[in-house]
Amino acid sequence: IGLDGNQIPVTTDNHLFDQMRMELNNERSQLREQYVAKMNSEQISAEEISETYNLLNYLIEQESQEAMAEMQIKSMGYADAFVKVEEDKINVTVMSDELSKEKINEIVYMMKTEINELAIVTVNFKSEFY
Repeated sequence: IGLDGNQIPVTTDNHLFDQMRMELNNERSQLREQYVAKMNSEQISAEEISETYNLLNYLIEQESQEAMAEMQIKSMGYADAFVKVEEDKINVTVMSDELSKEKINEIVYMMKTEINELAIVTVNFKSEFY
């Protein structure tokens, strides 16, 4: 609350992270819509419905893994984190002015342990003052 008694809007320094999340959510929403439309089509076989259902479940699992990983990384003291899981790749971006090899290794280990030990993990950082 400001000196005049009015609330001051709170802004975050992580607009880039919000934008990355929005873009990913938009992509995934479109995919989800395509999967649901395909499953509701009368012109596909039961096998295709099953395959599409599995793809939809995989998408939901990815989103859950990413959200959990972001929370774990934030609990390590980072202001924000963005995690994107793509088959055998995990891309991690953390909000930090710098990132030591120790911290990178810690994040890589966490991603391999929690999500996919065979994944190629990439860790980047973005400054709070980009």
